Amino acid sequence: MIEMMDYIYYIIWFHKAFGTTARGRKVLAYYKGDYEALYMALFHDREDSGFTDGDRDKLIYHSAIDSDFEAVRCNLEGWHAVSCLSEYYPKELLKIKDYPHVLFCDGDIEVLKGDVKFAVVGSRDAHEDARVAARNAAYNLAKSGSVIVSGAALGIDSAAHLGAIEANGSTVGVLGCGLGSRYMKNIGDLYDRIKKNGVFITEMLPDANPARYTFAERNRIISGMSNAVLVAGADKGSGALITATHAKKQGRRVFAMSPEIAPGEGCKSLIAEGATVFYNAGDMVYPMRELFPEGALKEEYLLSPVSAALSSAKSEVLELPVSKTPRRKKSASEKTSSKKTEKADNGKKANEDNKPSETVLPEDLSEEAVKLYGLIGEEAIGVDELVKMTGFSASRVLVSVSELESELLITVLPGNRVVRS
Repeated sequence: MIEMMDYIYYIIWFHKAFGTTARGRKVLAYYKGDYEALYMALFHDREDSGFTDGDRDKLIYHSAIDSDFEAVRCNLEGWHAVSCLSEYYPKELLKIKDYPHVLFCDGDIEVLKGDVKFAVVGSRDAHEDARVAARNAAYNLAKSGSVIVSGAALGIDSAAHLGAIEANGSTVGVLGCGLGSRYMKNIGDLYDRIKKNGVFITEMLPDANPARYTFAERNRIISGMSNAVLVAGADKGSGALITATHAKKQGRRVFAMSPEIAPGEGCKSLIAEGATVFYNAGDMVYPMRELFPEGALKEEYLLSPVSAALSSAKSEVLELPVSKTPRRKKSASEKTSSKKTEKADNGKKANEDNKPSETVLPEDLSEEAVKLYGLIGEEAIGVDELVKMTGFSASRVLVSVSELESELLITVLPGNRVVRS
């Protein structure tokens, strides 16, 4: 499953050691994009390399030998490590400055070579009308020959993936964690369905769990590999607006679902800022019709109103379920203790002394997520209120909410509200 050359190990090493940093790009450019030459210069500590002691220190923590473990893991699991030099690497993604040097993939990597890719994104708790519209838009866009890209989350994302699947089209799920992460169990049935009709991709190492900013970071990949981005239902502060921001910086065209079709303040604000209003698939396809093979476009799908329900899918739920498997079982010492005492004066039994158990939070949870968890109780609280209480930006709160949800510590409710699980 790994590219048939030892060179991939050097690229994985670079990916681990330097990531997408400006310093990494600079040292790689110094060696004209030759990953192996760069590694050897650091390894032999060449005086004329121009590297700092900090660059050399990276070799202490990372080596090409360590990267061999990641390659072996991919082979054992049937995953693919697709480097930026591979024919399978999304060509549009190479045009952004902070592209990942390697993508870890599970599924049909041929899908990544598709000529046209449209991202369809939106809120997890979007209104049902918006989910229907997103699903129908993805269905019609897929019928026109485009690959549908989204984030494999609940709400608009799962509706978009499902629309592409129902159209017998292809879809790409971009993850904010590693393929072997414990978060993957949360995707449930959606995982198998996307994998059957497309591929999951991530820049994160196989065992990497969701952490600080990982979901926001992956949004640049969603927009970067796409020719255009459709925001189909989003409230203010939604993570989908981060994707739209990335798209603008990357020179991608941004579309926003008409508020007449999909309610949402986020789409209204995008339209006010210059996003193109989306009514049907033709609004996205016609401006880029030169990208499609001749004769591929079908008017019946391009002009079909996306607010109308798909007759072929009326009996199927819009939102694919996530796994309800608990994160772990509590030990006996963590369970609520209850003991009875007797009053000496009357011999009657006292009420049980119920002591609530304390949840042990994962060690890799970010400080922001820990703080948020302390503010979230058994009564639902709005994300906007959490922003005010913490002083964090809306995007940081949303990322922390995603962390807590991935650990099954909280439940996200309609209306941008959260409650402890």
